[in-house]
Amino acid sequence: MEPETSATDAELQPLLEYLEAHRAQISLAALREELLAAGHAPELVDEAVRRVEANTPRKALAWPFGLLVMLVNFVVIGVLQALLFALASLLPSSAVSGILGLFILGLGPLCLIGEIVIGVRLTNGPRERLGRALIWGGSFSLILPVLLGVLLFGICLVFLNGSWS
Repeated sequence: MEPETSATDAELQPLLEYLEAHRAQISLAALREELLAAGHAPELVDEAVRRVEANTPRKALAWPFGLLVMLVNFVVIGVLQALLFALASLLPSSAVSGILGLFILGLGPLCLIGEIVIGVRLTNGPRERLGRALIWGGSFSLILPVLLGVLLFGICLVFLNGSWS
């Protein structure tokens, strides 16, 4: 149930216009504090902030699409690494295959960091949701293998030390 206010639209209109004009650059909480510091009645300011928040459209969720991006990352990077490993095994020189091996290991994280950078660039434009999904997918793709590696390392330590019992 919404609280009743005695504020008229004429009293609220300047506050609403101020909030709408500046909310793209400054958070509503900071704008609220500015209006209160300027001497406006707290009830009017709260009502204006409530109305602006009610009119603000919610952003579509990006993390579910980010999970799909993560799965695609694992498939694409896995296929690329498999192809490069096959190429490295065909090379006769161990020095060339060693350099290629280092390139293979660095390829995945490099692609994921590039994906996050592209996602950050896209968040400032019309493809903002795609940008957020790329950030989520790239972050998941970087963090998940690290967490799994730490978990596997911990399990191996438990078994090697015999401290599970």
